[in-house]
Amino acid sequence: MAGTLQLAQGSFIDYGVGAFVMVVGTLYILVGRQTALKLKNLHASIYSEDTLRAKFQEADTDSKGALTIVQLKTCLASLGVTLNTREAEAALDHMDKDVSGTLTYAEFRTWWEEWAHEDTMRNNIV
Repeated sequence: MAGTLQLAQGSFIDYGVGAFVMVVGTLYILVGRQTALKLKNLHASIYSEDTLRAKFQEADTDSKGALTIVQLKTCLASLGVTLNTREAEAALDHMDKDVSGTLTYAEFRTWWEEWAHEDTMRNNIV
């Protein structure tokens, strides 16, 4: 937007500066999107299905097949995601589709996959 405003000024220097700002802005968007895609793919490749299941089962210390809020924080921490209590509560509320107050592996896996592939999920956690 700043580039187009600069172009509207009408002098030769303004045209040059405006075009430069527009090119830099366009490159910023393209590089940002490409980097975000690479990070999403990296996140998805770091943890296999077996690793996710093993981390979930390690955190399920009472062997009920579902995680409490404390167990969820432990599980996420072992996967490199550190949440405070408020964030963990919001995440559990978002993930817990059957509103049981605990999180099954299927609910966890679905959230993990969405979280890895959607920018909007990160905004829903906090």
